[in-house]
Amino acid sequence: MRAQVRTITSCLAGLVLLVTSTLQAQTPANYSAIGNIQTKVPVLQVEVANPTDINVGKTAAFVVVVKNVGDTLAEGVLVRTTLPKTVDFERASIKPEAVEEGGVRFYLGDIKANSQKQITLSLLPTKKGPVDLGTRVSFSTSTQSSMRVRESKLKMAIYGPEQAIYGKNVIYKLVVTNKGDGPAENVNIVPNVPESLMVDENAGRALTIGTLPAGQSREMTYSVGAIAQGTVDLAFAAVDANGNKSDVKTNLQILRPMLKVDIAGPTLRYLNRTGNYEIRVSNPGDAPATNIQVVAAVPSGLRITAIAKAAKYDRDSGTLTWIVPSINAGGRVVLPMKAIATQVGEQVQTVVAMNKIGLSANTEATTQVISRPNIWATVVNDEPATEIYQPTSITVLVGNRGSNVAENVAVTVKLPEGLEAMPSDEIQTDGNTLTFEPITLGIREQRELTFQALARNAGEHTVRVLFQSEVMSRPLNAEGIAFVYDDKETAEVAERQTPAVPTSTPELGPTPAVAPSTEFEPAQDSANAPALEPELPTPAVGDFSTLDLIPG
Repeated sequence: MRAQVRTITSCLAGLVLLVTSTLQAQTPANYSAIGNIQTKVPVLQVEVANPTDINVGKTAAFVVVVKNVGDTLAEGVLVRTTLPKTVDFERASIKPEAVEEGGVRFYLGDIKANSQKQITLSLLPTKKGPVDLGTRVSFSTSTQSSMRVRESKLKMAIYGPEQAIYGKNVIYKLVVTNKGDGPAENVNIVPNVPESLMVDENAGRALTIGTLPAGQSREMTYSVGAIAQGTVDLAFAAVDANGNKSDVKTNLQILRPMLKVDIAGPTLRYLNRTGNYEIRVSNPGDAPATNIQVVAAVPSGLRITAIAKAAKYDRDSGTLTWIVPSINAGGRVVLPMKAIATQVGEQVQTVVAMNKIGLSANTEATTQVISRPNIWATVVNDEPATEIYQPTSITVLVGNRGSNVAENVAVTVKLPEGLEAMPSDEIQTDGNTLTFEPITLGIREQRELTFQALARNAGEHTVRVLFQSEVMSRPLNAEGIAFVYDDKETAEVAERQTPAVPTSTPELGPTPAVAPSTEFEPAQDSANAPALEPELPTPAVGDFSTLDLIPG
Protein backbone atom coordinates (compact mmCIF):
# COMPACT_ATOMS: atom_id res chain seq x y z
CA MET A 1 0.00 0.00 0.00
CA ARG A 2 1.42 3.33 -1.00
CA ALA A 3 1.32 6.21 1.44
CA GLN A 4 1.25 9.92 1.10
CA VAL A 5 3.72 11.88 3.24
CA ARG A 6 3.22 15.54 3.97
CA THR A 7 5.72 17.59 5.91
CA ILE A 8 4.93 20.89 7.53
CA THR A 9 7.68 22.83 9.26
CA SER A 10 7.33 25.75 11.64
CA CYS A 11 9.79 27.66 13.76
CA LEU A 12 7.50 30.24 15.32
CA ALA A 13 7.05 29.40 18.93
CA GLY A 14 3.63 29.84 20.39
CA LEU A 15 1.84 29.48 17.07
CA VAL A 16 -0.33 26.57 16.00
CA LEU A 17 0.50 24.36 13.04
CA LEU A 18 -2.54 22.90 11.25
CA VAL A 19 -1.87 19.88 9.09
CA THR A 20 -4.71 18.53 6.93
CA SER A 21 -4.38 15.14 5.34
CA THR A 22 -6.76 13.62 2.80
CA LEU A 23 -7.62 9.94 2.64
CA GLN A 24 -9.62 9.00 -0.47
CA ALA A 25 -11.75 5.93 0.21
CA GLN A 26 -12.24 4.78 -3.38
CA THR A 27 -10.78 2.37 -5.89
CA PRO A 28 -9.36 4.76 -8.59
CA ALA A 29 -5.90 6.22 -8.02
CA ASN A 30 -5.65 9.64 -6.40
CA TYR A 31 -3.48 12.49 -7.44
CA SER A 32 -1.28 13.90 -4.59
CA ALA A 33 1.10 16.72 -4.03
CA ILE A 34 3.58 17.55 -1.26
CA GLY A 35 3.87 21.03 0.11
CA ASN A 36 6.98 22.18 2.09
CA ILE A 37 7.30 25.10 4.46
CA GLN A 38 10.70 25.85 5.93
CA THR A 39 11.25 28.05 8.99
CA LYS A 40 14.09 29.04 11.30
CA VAL A 41 14.88 27.75 14.80
CA PRO A 42 12.96 26.56 16.74
CA VAL A 43 11.70 24.22 14.05
CA LEU A 44 8.90 21.66 14.27
CA GLN A 45 8.18 19.39 11.36
CA VAL A 46 4.91 17.53 11.10
CA GLU A 47 4.84 14.66 8.67
CA VAL A 48 1.54 13.04 7.83
CA ALA A 49 1.51 9.66 6.05
CA ASN A 50 -1.61 7.87 4.84
CA PRO A 51 -2.58 5.43 2.05
CA THR A 52 -3.74 6.95 -1.22
CA ASP A 53 -6.90 4.85 -1.38
CA ILE A 54 -8.76 2.23 0.59
CA ASN A 55 -12.08 0.48 0.51
CA VAL A 56 -15.02 1.30 2.69
CA GLY A 57 -15.01 -0.82 5.86
CA LYS A 58 -11.27 -1.40 5.83
CA THR A 59 -9.08 0.12 8.56
CA ALA A 60 -6.50 2.67 7.42
CA ALA A 61 -3.34 3.67 9.28
CA PHE A 62 -2.83 7.41 9.56
CA VAL A 63 0.66 8.34 10.88
CA VAL A 64 1.51 11.76 12.33
CA VAL A 65 5.21 12.40 13.04
CA VAL A 66 6.20 15.59 14.86
CA LYS A 67 9.94 16.40 14.55
CA ASN A 68 11.93 19.11 16.17
CA VAL A 69 14.71 19.79 13.68
CA GLY A 70 15.76 22.94 15.41
CA ASP A 71 18.35 23.45 18.08
CA THR A 72 16.03 24.44 20.91
CA LEU A 73 13.46 22.60 22.93
CA ALA A 74 9.84 22.63 21.83
CA GLU A 75 7.72 22.70 24.89
CA GLY A 76 4.16 21.66 25.55
CA VAL A 77 3.45 20.22 22.12
CA LEU A 78 -0.24 19.48 21.74
CA VAL A 79 -1.61 17.67 18.65
CA ARG A 80 -5.30 17.66 17.69
CA THR A 81 -6.49 15.68 14.67
CA THR A 82 -9.93 16.47 13.21
CA LEU A 83 -11.95 13.58 11.79
CA PRO A 84 -14.72 13.82 9.18
CA LYS A 85 -18.07 12.15 9.78
CA THR A 86 -17.28 9.52 7.16
CA VAL A 87 -14.67 7.79 9.35
CA ASP A 88 -14.64 6.28 12.81
CA PHE A 89 -11.70 6.49 15.21
CA GLU A 90 -10.72 3.00 16.43
CA ARG A 91 -7.42 3.36 18.32
CA ALA A 92 -4.03 5.16 18.44
CA SER A 93 -0.48 4.27 19.39
CA ILE A 94 -0.57 6.95 22.06
CA LYS A 95 -3.45 7.20 24.41
CA PRO A 96 -5.41 10.28 23.42
CA GLU A 97 -5.89 13.00 25.88
CA ALA A 98 -9.43 13.31 24.75
CA VAL A 99 -11.69 11.87 22.06
CA GLU A 100 -14.06 14.63 21.09
CA GLU A 101 -16.80 14.99 18.58
CA GLY A 102 -15.12 15.55 15.26
CA GLY A 103 -11.55 14.90 16.46
CA VAL A 104 -8.92 13.37 18.74
CA ARG A 105 -6.45 15.31 20.93
CA PHE A 106 -2.98 14.10 21.97
CA TYR A 107 -0.54 15.70 24.39
CA LEU A 108 3.07 15.00 23.38
CA GLY A 109 4.81 17.19 25.95
CA ASP A 110 8.27 18.50 25.14
CA ILE A 111 10.25 17.51 22.09
CA LYS A 112 13.96 17.98 22.27
CA ALA A 113 16.00 19.40 19.47
CA ASN A 114 16.66 16.97 16.64
CA SER A 115 14.18 14.47 18.02
CA GLN A 116 10.63 13.41 17.15
CA LYS A 117 7.45 11.83 18.40
CA GLN A 118 5.00 9.71 16.39
CA ILE A 119 1.28 8.96 16.63
CA THR A 120 -0.35 6.16 14.62
CA LEU A 121 -4.15 6.41 14.26
CA SER A 122 -6.34 3.54 13.04
CA LEU A 123 -9.38 4.91 11.18
CA LEU A 124 -12.32 3.04 9.64
CA PRO A 125 -13.99 4.67 6.55
CA THR A 126 -17.77 4.18 6.67
CA LYS A 127 -18.72 5.88 3.40
CA LYS A 128 -17.28 6.32 -0.07
CA GLY A 129 -15.61 9.62 -0.83
CA PRO A 130 -12.62 11.71 0.12
CA VAL A 131 -11.44 11.66 3.75
CA ASP A 132 -9.90 14.93 4.85
CA LEU A 133 -7.94 14.79 8.13
CA GLY A 134 -6.72 17.94 9.80
CA THR A 135 -3.84 17.93 12.34
CA ARG A 136 -3.40 20.94 14.57
CA VAL A 137 -0.14 21.30 16.52
CA SER A 138 0.23 23.98 19.10
CA PHE A 139 3.23 26.22 18.88
CA SER A 140 3.19 26.12 15.13
CA THR A 141 1.08 27.86 12.48
CA SER A 142 -1.27 25.79 10.33
CA THR A 143 -1.38 25.06 6.64
CA GLN A 144 -3.06 22.65 4.22
CA SER A 145 -1.09 19.47 3.85
CA SER A 146 -2.94 17.88 0.90
CA MET A 147 -3.50 18.88 -2.64
CA ARG A 148 -5.53 16.98 -5.27
CA VAL A 149 -4.99 17.32 -8.98
CA ARG A 150 -8.09 16.51 -11.09
CA GLU A 151 -8.44 15.98 -14.83
CA SER A 152 -11.43 16.01 -17.19
CA LYS A 153 -11.73 13.46 -19.98
CA LEU A 154 -14.39 13.81 -22.71
CA LYS A 155 -15.96 10.95 -24.62
CA MET A 156 -18.64 11.49 -27.30
CA ALA A 157 -20.96 9.02 -29.04
CA ILE A 158 -23.39 9.56 -31.95
CA TYR A 159 -26.67 7.76 -32.58
CA GLY A 160 -28.74 8.07 -35.75
CA PRO A 161 -29.91 6.34 -38.95
CA GLU A 162 -27.54 5.10 -41.63
CA GLN A 163 -30.04 5.76 -44.43
CA ALA A 164 -32.61 8.46 -45.13
CA ILE A 165 -35.11 9.28 -47.86
CA TYR A 166 -34.38 12.34 -49.95
CA GLY A 167 -36.15 15.43 -48.66
CA LYS A 168 -36.61 14.16 -45.09
CA ASN A 169 -35.03 15.66 -41.96
CA VAL A 170 -32.64 13.38 -40.06
CA ILE A 171 -32.04 13.83 -36.32
CA TYR A 172 -28.83 12.65 -34.65
CA LYS A 173 -28.36 12.22 -30.90
CA LEU A 174 -24.94 13.33 -29.60
CA VAL A 175 -23.98 12.14 -26.09
CA VAL A 176 -20.93 13.71 -24.38
CA THR A 177 -19.62 12.06 -21.20
CA ASN A 178 -16.95 13.34 -18.81
CA LYS A 179 -15.05 10.20 -17.86
CA GLY A 180 -12.42 12.10 -15.85
CA ASP A 181 -12.46 13.05 -12.17
CA GLY A 182 -12.51 16.79 -12.67
CA PRO A 183 -15.16 19.04 -14.19
CA ALA A 184 -14.95 19.88 -17.92
CA GLU A 185 -15.62 23.55 -18.40
CA ASN A 186 -16.97 25.42 -21.42
CA VAL A 187 -17.78 22.24 -23.35
CA ASN A 188 -18.95 22.72 -26.95
CA ILE A 189 -19.87 20.39 -29.83
CA VAL A 190 -18.50 21.59 -33.16
CA PRO A 191 -20.25 20.11 -36.26
CA ASN A 192 -18.44 19.41 -39.52
CA VAL A 193 -21.34 18.82 -41.89
CA PRO A 194 -21.66 19.53 -45.65
CA GLU A 195 -23.36 22.86 -46.20
CA SER A 196 -25.94 21.26 -48.50
CA LEU A 197 -27.30 19.29 -45.52
CA MET A 198 -27.65 22.23 -43.13
CA VAL A 199 -31.29 22.95 -42.37
CA ASP A 200 -30.73 26.66 -41.61
CA GLU A 201 -28.04 29.32 -41.28
CA ASN A 202 -27.37 28.39 -37.63
CA ALA A 203 -26.68 24.72 -38.35
CA GLY A 204 -22.94 25.35 -38.67
CA ARG A 205 -22.58 26.87 -35.22
CA ALA A 206 -21.29 25.00 -32.17
CA LEU A 207 -23.70 23.44 -29.68
CA THR A 208 -23.02 24.76 -26.17
CA ILE A 209 -23.04 22.37 -23.21
CA GLY A 210 -21.17 24.48 -20.64
CA THR A 211 -19.71 22.81 -17.55
CA LEU A 212 -19.89 19.04 -17.44
CA PRO A 213 -19.12 17.56 -13.99
CA ALA A 214 -17.03 14.42 -13.67
CA GLY A 215 -18.90 11.22 -14.41
CA GLN A 216 -21.89 12.99 -15.96
CA SER A 217 -23.26 12.96 -19.52
CA ARG A 218 -25.14 15.48 -21.59
CA GLU A 219 -27.29 14.72 -24.64
CA MET A 220 -27.75 17.09 -27.57
CA THR A 221 -29.62 16.69 -30.88
CA TYR A 222 -28.56 17.82 -34.32
CA SER A 223 -30.77 17.88 -37.41
CA VAL A 224 -29.70 17.65 -41.06
CA GLY A 225 -31.75 17.77 -44.25
CA ALA A 226 -31.37 14.82 -46.62
CA ILE A 227 -31.25 16.95 -49.74
CA ALA A 228 -28.07 15.58 -51.30
CA GLN A 229 -27.63 12.36 -53.24
CA GLY A 230 -25.47 9.34 -52.49
CA THR A 231 -23.41 8.89 -49.30
CA VAL A 232 -22.25 11.91 -47.29
CA ASP A 233 -19.84 12.11 -44.33
CA LEU A 234 -20.63 13.87 -41.06
CA ALA A 235 -18.21 14.63 -38.19
CA PHE A 236 -18.59 16.17 -34.72
CA ALA A 237 -16.01 17.19 -32.09
CA ALA A 238 -16.58 17.80 -28.35
CA VAL A 239 -14.04 20.29 -26.92
CA ASP A 240 -13.61 21.83 -23.46
CA ALA A 241 -11.70 24.88 -22.19
CA ASN A 242 -8.53 22.84 -21.46
CA GLY A 243 -8.35 21.51 -25.01
CA ASN A 244 -9.65 18.05 -24.20
CA LYS A 245 -11.33 16.74 -27.34
CA SER A 246 -13.40 13.79 -28.52
CA ASP A 247 -14.29 13.20 -32.19
CA VAL A 248 -17.00 11.08 -33.79
CA LYS A 249 -17.73 10.39 -37.45
CA THR A 250 -20.60 8.79 -39.31
CA ASN A 251 -21.97 8.63 -42.82
CA LEU A 252 -25.48 8.91 -44.22
CA GLN A 253 -26.73 7.21 -47.36
CA ILE A 254 -29.46 9.33 -48.93
CA LEU A 255 -31.94 7.30 -50.95
CA ARG A 256 -33.55 9.41 -53.62
CA PRO A 257 -36.58 8.55 -55.73
CA MET A 258 -36.69 9.81 -59.30
CA LEU A 259 -39.43 10.28 -61.86
CA LYS A 260 -39.46 9.60 -65.58
CA VAL A 261 -42.45 9.92 -67.88
CA ASP A 262 -43.03 8.72 -71.46
CA ILE A 263 -45.95 8.67 -73.87
CA ALA A 264 -46.49 5.67 -76.14
CA GLY A 265 -48.94 5.99 -79.02
CA PRO A 266 -49.33 6.51 -82.76
CA THR A 267 -47.27 9.25 -84.35
CA LEU A 268 -49.54 9.30 -87.42
CA ARG A 269 -53.31 9.05 -87.28
CA TYR A 270 -55.99 9.46 -89.93
CA LEU A 271 -58.73 11.93 -89.16
CA ASN A 272 -61.63 10.53 -87.15
CA ARG A 273 -59.68 7.41 -86.27
CA THR A 274 -59.17 6.25 -82.68
CA GLY A 275 -55.67 5.77 -81.28
CA ASN A 276 -54.47 3.91 -78.20
CA TYR A 277 -52.09 5.86 -75.94
CA GLU A 278 -50.18 4.98 -72.77
CA ILE A 279 -48.67 7.38 -70.25
CA ARG A 280 -45.81 5.54 -68.56
CA VAL A 281 -44.49 6.95 -65.26
CA SER A 282 -41.42 5.17 -63.85
CA ASN A 283 -39.08 5.54 -60.86
CA PRO A 284 -35.43 4.86 -61.78
CA GLY A 285 -34.26 5.97 -58.31
CA ASP A 286 -33.37 3.89 -55.23
CA ALA A 287 -36.28 4.86 -52.96
CA PRO A 288 -40.08 4.82 -53.31
CA ALA A 289 -41.70 7.88 -54.88
CA THR A 290 -44.97 8.84 -53.18
CA ASN A 291 -47.97 11.10 -53.79
CA ILE A 292 -47.32 11.59 -57.50
CA GLN A 293 -49.56 13.85 -59.53
CA VAL A 294 -49.68 13.12 -63.27
CA VAL A 295 -51.19 15.86 -65.44
CA ALA A 296 -51.79 15.31 -69.16
CA ALA A 297 -52.62 18.30 -71.37
CA VAL A 298 -54.62 16.91 -74.30
CA PRO A 299 -54.74 19.04 -77.47
CA SER A 300 -58.07 20.11 -78.90
CA GLY A 301 -57.50 17.94 -81.97
CA LEU A 302 -57.63 14.76 -79.87
CA ARG A 303 -60.79 13.88 -78.01
CA ILE A 304 -60.44 11.43 -75.13
CA THR A 305 -62.98 8.64 -75.43
CA ALA A 306 -61.84 6.19 -72.72
CA ILE A 307 -59.37 5.84 -69.86
CA ALA A 308 -58.44 2.73 -67.89
CA LYS A 309 -57.84 4.41 -64.51
CA ALA A 310 -59.90 7.07 -62.81
CA ALA A 311 -58.79 10.64 -63.44
CA LYS A 312 -60.10 14.17 -62.96
CA TYR A 313 -60.97 16.00 -66.17
CA ASP A 314 -60.84 19.79 -66.44
CA ARG A 315 -62.79 20.85 -69.52
CA ASP A 316 -61.53 24.46 -69.42
CA SER A 317 -57.85 23.53 -69.52
CA GLY A 318 -58.30 20.27 -71.37
CA THR A 319 -56.27 18.34 -68.78
CA LEU A 320 -56.53 14.93 -67.17
CA THR A 321 -55.09 14.49 -63.68
CA TRP A 322 -54.22 11.18 -62.03
CA ILE A 323 -53.02 10.67 -58.44
CA VAL A 324 -50.54 7.81 -58.06
CA PRO A 325 -50.01 6.91 -54.37
CA SER A 326 -46.55 5.43 -54.81
CA ILE A 327 -44.07 3.88 -57.24
CA ASN A 328 -41.40 1.59 -55.83
CA ALA A 329 -37.77 1.97 -56.79
CA GLY A 330 -37.40 0.59 -60.30
CA GLY A 331 -41.18 0.36 -60.71
CA ARG A 332 -43.56 1.75 -63.32
CA VAL A 333 -47.21 2.77 -63.57
CA VAL A 334 -49.06 2.73 -66.90
CA LEU A 335 -52.08 4.97 -67.56
CA PRO A 336 -53.83 3.84 -70.78
CA MET A 337 -56.35 5.95 -72.69
CA LYS A 338 -58.11 6.17 -76.07
CA ALA A 339 -58.46 9.31 -78.16
CA ILE A 340 -60.03 10.07 -81.50
CA ALA A 341 -58.33 12.44 -83.94
CA THR A 342 -60.73 15.30 -84.64
CA GLN A 343 -58.49 17.95 -86.24
CA VAL A 344 -55.93 17.78 -89.00
CA GLY A 345 -52.37 18.79 -88.16
CA GLU A 346 -49.84 18.25 -85.37
CA GLN A 347 -51.49 17.33 -82.09
CA VAL A 348 -49.03 17.67 -79.20
CA GLN A 349 -49.70 15.99 -75.87
CA THR A 350 -47.77 17.22 -72.81
CA VAL A 351 -47.47 15.18 -69.60
CA VAL A 352 -45.97 16.31 -66.28
CA ALA A 353 -45.36 14.04 -63.27
CA MET A 354 -44.46 15.65 -59.91
CA ASN A 355 -44.76 15.35 -56.14
CA LYS A 356 -44.53 17.61 -53.09
CA ILE A 357 -40.83 17.07 -52.35
CA GLY A 358 -39.79 18.62 -55.64
CA LEU A 359 -39.50 15.61 -57.92
CA SER A 360 -40.62 16.39 -61.45
CA ALA A 361 -40.47 14.97 -64.96
CA ASN A 362 -42.18 15.95 -68.18
CA THR A 363 -42.41 14.88 -71.79
CA GLU A 364 -44.43 15.51 -74.91
CA ALA A 365 -45.53 13.45 -77.90
CA THR A 366 -46.78 14.57 -81.28
CA THR A 367 -49.42 12.83 -83.35
CA GLN A 368 -49.69 13.99 -86.94
CA VAL A 369 -53.34 13.83 -87.95
CA ILE A 370 -53.92 13.60 -91.70
CA SER A 371 -56.96 13.52 -93.98
CA ARG A 372 -57.71 13.37 -97.72
CA PRO A 373 -60.68 13.24 -100.03
CA ASN A 374 -62.04 9.88 -101.21
CA ILE A 375 -63.73 10.36 -104.56
CA TRP A 376 -66.08 7.90 -106.15
CA ALA A 377 -68.15 8.02 -109.34
CA THR A 378 -70.84 5.99 -111.09
CA VAL A 379 -72.80 6.25 -114.37
CA VAL A 380 -76.61 6.27 -114.27
CA ASN A 381 -78.73 5.94 -117.44
CA ASP A 382 -82.05 7.61 -116.90
CA GLU A 383 -83.74 5.12 -119.28
CA PRO A 384 -83.27 1.37 -119.20
CA ALA A 385 -83.45 1.26 -123.01
CA THR A 386 -83.35 3.87 -125.78
CA GLU A 387 -84.69 3.59 -129.28
CA ILE A 388 -82.23 4.14 -132.06
CA TYR A 389 -81.94 7.69 -133.29
CA GLN A 390 -83.48 8.97 -130.06
CA PRO A 391 -81.70 11.13 -127.46
CA THR A 392 -80.98 9.63 -124.05
CA SER A 393 -80.09 11.33 -120.75
CA ILE A 394 -77.08 9.97 -118.87
CA THR A 395 -76.05 11.12 -115.35
CA VAL A 396 -72.60 10.85 -113.79
CA LEU A 397 -72.79 10.76 -110.00
CA VAL A 398 -69.56 12.03 -108.32
CA GLY A 399 -69.11 12.04 -104.54
CA ASN A 400 -66.53 12.52 -101.76
CA ARG A 401 -66.47 9.97 -98.95
CA GLY A 402 -63.14 11.24 -97.56
CA SER A 403 -62.29 13.38 -94.57
CA ASN A 404 -61.14 16.41 -96.53
CA VAL A 405 -62.47 18.64 -99.27
CA ALA A 406 -61.74 17.53 -102.84
CA GLU A 407 -60.77 20.51 -104.96
CA ASN A 408 -60.44 20.84 -108.75
CA VAL A 409 -62.11 17.53 -109.46
CA ALA A 410 -61.95 16.94 -113.24
CA VAL A 411 -64.61 14.73 -114.84
CA THR A 412 -64.32 13.51 -118.45
CA VAL A 413 -66.78 11.23 -120.28
CA LYS A 414 -65.74 8.96 -123.15
CA LEU A 415 -68.69 7.92 -125.43
CA PRO A 416 -68.60 4.89 -127.70
CA GLU A 417 -69.24 5.17 -131.49
CA GLY A 418 -72.88 4.16 -131.08
CA LEU A 419 -73.59 7.29 -129.00
CA GLU A 420 -73.11 10.84 -130.18
CA ALA A 421 -72.69 13.71 -127.73
CA MET A 422 -75.28 16.46 -128.05
CA PRO A 423 -73.94 20.02 -127.65
CA SER A 424 -74.33 21.88 -124.34
CA ASP A 425 -73.29 25.36 -123.19
CA GLU A 426 -71.96 23.91 -119.89
CA ILE A 427 -70.02 21.00 -121.33
CA GLN A 428 -67.01 21.12 -123.57
CA THR A 429 -67.38 18.58 -126.38
CA ASP A 430 -64.61 17.27 -128.56
CA GLY A 431 -65.92 14.49 -130.77
CA ASN A 432 -67.06 11.76 -128.43
CA THR A 433 -65.26 13.28 -125.42
CA LEU A 434 -67.18 15.45 -122.96
CA THR A 435 -65.26 17.57 -120.42
CA PHE A 436 -67.04 19.16 -117.45
CA GLU A 437 -65.86 22.27 -115.63
CA PRO A 438 -63.71 21.34 -112.55
CA ILE A 439 -65.80 21.06 -109.40
CA THR A 440 -65.21 21.11 -105.64
CA LEU A 441 -66.66 18.40 -103.43
CA GLY A 442 -67.03 18.94 -99.73
CA ILE A 443 -66.90 16.17 -97.16
CA ARG A 444 -69.83 13.78 -97.84
CA GLU A 445 -70.96 15.91 -100.77
CA GLN A 446 -72.37 14.34 -103.96
CA ARG A 447 -72.89 16.01 -107.33
CA GLU A 448 -74.90 14.99 -110.46
CA LEU A 449 -73.41 15.76 -113.87
CA THR A 450 -75.98 15.10 -116.62
CA PHE A 451 -75.54 15.16 -120.42
CA GLN A 452 -77.51 14.18 -123.56
CA ALA A 453 -76.42 11.69 -126.19
CA LEU A 454 -78.07 10.55 -129.45
CA ALA A 455 -78.37 6.83 -130.05
CA ARG A 456 -76.86 6.02 -133.48
CA ASN A 457 -76.38 2.25 -133.31
CA ALA A 458 -78.33 -0.47 -131.64
CA GLY A 459 -76.76 -2.61 -128.99
CA GLU A 460 -74.97 -2.22 -125.67
CA HIS A 461 -72.69 0.80 -125.50
CA THR A 462 -70.13 1.33 -122.74
CA VAL A 463 -69.93 4.84 -121.30
CA ARG A 464 -66.60 5.49 -119.54
CA VAL A 465 -66.03 8.27 -116.99
CA LEU A 466 -62.53 9.41 -115.96
CA PHE A 467 -62.16 11.51 -112.77
CA GLN A 468 -59.17 12.93 -110.92
CA SER A 469 -58.37 15.47 -108.15
CA GLU A 470 -55.24 17.27 -106.95
CA VAL A 471 -54.40 14.64 -104.34
CA MET A 472 -54.76 11.65 -106.69
CA SER A 473 -51.64 10.38 -108.37
CA ARG A 474 -53.60 9.06 -111.41
CA PRO A 475 -57.15 9.22 -112.73
CA LEU A 476 -59.76 6.59 -111.92
CA ASN A 477 -62.64 5.47 -114.08
CA ALA A 478 -66.20 4.29 -113.85
CA GLU A 479 -68.24 2.60 -116.54
CA GLY A 480 -71.86 2.18 -117.39
CA ILE A 481 -73.87 0.60 -120.25
CA ALA A 482 -76.47 2.33 -122.40
CA PHE A 483 -78.77 -0.11 -124.24
CA VAL A 484 -80.10 0.98 -127.68
CA TYR A 485 -82.70 -1.14 -129.49
CA ASP A 486 -83.84 -1.09 -133.15
CA ASP A 487 -86.89 -2.40 -135.06
CA LYS A 488 -87.80 -2.21 -138.80
CA GLU A 489 -90.37 0.51 -138.47
CA THR A 490 -88.08 2.66 -136.42
CA ALA A 491 -85.27 2.17 -138.92
CA GLU A 492 -87.46 3.09 -141.93
CA VAL A 493 -88.78 6.20 -140.25
CA ALA A 494 -85.29 7.15 -139.26
CA GLU A 495 -84.05 6.78 -142.84
CA ARG A 496 -86.83 8.98 -144.19
CA GLN A 497 -86.59 11.66 -141.53
CA THR A 498 -82.85 11.62 -140.82
CA PRO A 499 -83.19 14.17 -138.03
CA ALA A 500 -80.50 16.74 -137.62
CA VAL A 501 -78.49 16.91 -134.47
CA PRO A 502 -79.99 19.66 -132.29
CA THR A 503 -77.78 22.59 -131.50
CA SER A 504 -79.02 22.84 -127.93
CA THR A 505 -80.17 20.54 -125.25
CA PRO A 506 -83.77 19.54 -125.85
CA GLU A 507 -86.30 20.31 -123.23
CA LEU A 508 -86.50 17.05 -121.44
CA GLY A 509 -88.06 18.32 -118.29
CA PRO A 510 -86.80 17.50 -114.85
CA THR A 511 -84.71 14.39 -114.54
CA PRO A 512 -86.52 11.86 -112.48
CA ALA A 513 -84.80 10.72 -109.35
CA VAL A 514 -83.51 7.22 -109.91
CA ALA A 515 -81.43 4.88 -107.90
CA PRO A 516 -78.12 3.81 -109.38
CA SER A 517 -78.59 0.84 -111.68
CA THR A 518 -77.19 -2.40 -110.57
CA GLU A 519 -75.54 -2.55 -113.94
CA PHE A 520 -73.16 0.28 -113.00
CA GLU A 521 -70.62 -0.29 -110.26
CA PRO A 522 -69.16 2.78 -108.53
CA ALA A 523 -65.40 3.35 -108.49
CA GLN A 524 -63.40 5.00 -105.73
CA ASP A 525 -60.01 6.50 -104.98
CA SER A 526 -57.13 4.02 -105.15
CA ALA A 527 -56.11 5.14 -101.65
CA ASN A 528 -58.97 2.90 -100.51
CA ALA A 529 -59.81 5.24 -97.67
CA PRO A 530 -62.68 3.69 -95.72
CA ALA A 531 -65.98 5.35 -95.16
CA LEU A 532 -66.30 7.78 -92.27
CA GLU A 533 -66.70 6.21 -88.89
CA PRO A 534 -69.83 7.08 -86.95
CA GLU A 535 -69.47 9.90 -84.44
CA LEU A 536 -68.28 8.64 -81.04
CA PRO A 537 -70.03 9.82 -77.89
CA THR A 538 -68.38 12.65 -75.99
CA PRO A 539 -67.34 11.43 -72.51
CA ALA A 540 -68.90 13.01 -69.47
CA VAL A 541 -66.69 15.55 -67.70
CA GLY A 542 -64.60 13.86 -65.06
CA ASP A 543 -66.22 10.46 -65.62
CA PHE A 544 -64.65 8.05 -68.07
CA SER A 545 -65.33 4.92 -66.11
CA THR A 546 -68.41 4.02 -68.17
CA LEU A 547 -66.48 3.98 -71.44
CA ASP A 548 -64.73 1.08 -73.04
CA LEU A 549 -61.60 0.53 -70.99
CA ILE A 550 -58.23 -0.25 -72.51
CA PRO A 551 -56.66 -3.43 -71.17
CA GLY A 552 -53.97 -2.34 -68.78
